[in-house]
Amino acid sequence: MNAFEIKIPEDRLRTAQIIAFAMPTGCAGFIAIITTIMEPLGPPFNFEIDILLWVLIGQCAMLLPAAGIIPSLVYKQLAKQKFANVPLLEAIEKESRGEVQPVQINQFMQIFQTRMIIGSALIEGIVLFGAVTYLVNQTIIGLAIAGLLTIVLYTRFPTLTSVQNSLANLASEQEYKRSQKV
Repeated sequence: MNAFEIKIPEDRLRTAQIIAFAMPTGCAGFIAIITTIMEPLGPPFNFEIDILLWVLIGQCAMLLPAAGIIPSLVYKQLAKQKFANVPLLEAIEKESRGEVQPVQINQFMQIFQTRMIIGSALIEGIVLFGAVTYLVNQTIIGLAIAGLLTIVLYTRFPTLTSVQNSLANLASEQEYKRSQKV
């Protein structure tokens, strides 16, 4: 099945997009507020490395890889539970042709959103801690990390194509595993 033939319900896609846009926008707003209202206590660009910055660097080292690994594991486990007894490829084809209600696609969108929220929340935590590091110590490195990861959050925005490809990949993977069991 061609991924572009999969009909993703627009309301589900918009919900995922709103969530994906709101998370980095909240971070960007917080960064904008603290950089606007903060009065300089020392030099304008403090490059001093203190304990908060080390904690931030440690968070980056641990949580950035986790933001890729944990959501994928949760996604695969939830998909395995939801679609264990469902021939997903057949169901998607029927749903895309309008023969049945899009139950599997809606369930997939819930799993997709869960994966997206978990990954984004892990990154968002680092962004907010980086902003707080800047707020407390005026460490420009903390602000740079927060700004860079806010941009990373914006790149996680789900498009129709990315959702279709994700569902098609899941269905193909399931079909392959089914064929290996026979």
